[in-house]
Amino acid sequence: MKRSFIYFFTLLCLTACSSTRDIRDDGEAAASLELLKKLSGTWVAVDEHGQPTDQVSNVFRVTAGGTAVEETVFPGSEHEMVTLYFVRDGRLQLTHYCMKGNQPHMFAEAARGKELEFVCDGTGVASEDEGHMHHALLRLGDDGRLSTRWQFLEQGKETHVAEFTLARR
Repeated sequence: MKRSFIYFFTLLCLTACSSTRDIRDDGEAAASLELLKKLSGTWVAVDEHGQPTDQVSNVFRVTAGGTAVEETVFPGSEHEMVTLYFVRDGRLQLTHYCMKGNQPHMFAEAARGKELEFVCDGTGVASEDEGHMHHALLRLGDDGRLSTRWQFLEQGKETHVAEFTLARR
């Protein structure tokens, strides 16, 4: 009976682990970084009618000899923030340098076509109680638009979601 339970528990764990599609191999992580490199340039906010505005919202640039992508959000404003995307140990990762003064670190958890999803691993913040960006979703649409969704967590609860639709300038 004990052996059956151990077998069942092991099988359950393996099934649960195999159902998630973590980006954990060099090939997939590199391909995802290549997708991010294609964002290089200046992006503007889109108005309520879906038309590009003059408001520069994000600037992406490839840096570090092509091994990283730097995203500057709200460049030149008092709310400017920087996110650095890179591959380490076969995993696509990011560090978000937030205006809140912390640097949450996230791993890419899923890549679905032109969509990348990141989740904070708890480093770069004092604790899960400290207000921080905890989840990020980037989606490059077939129309060339970029949609982003950033989840802010404080005291272990979602307190804010920032969603943007951007067009290349």
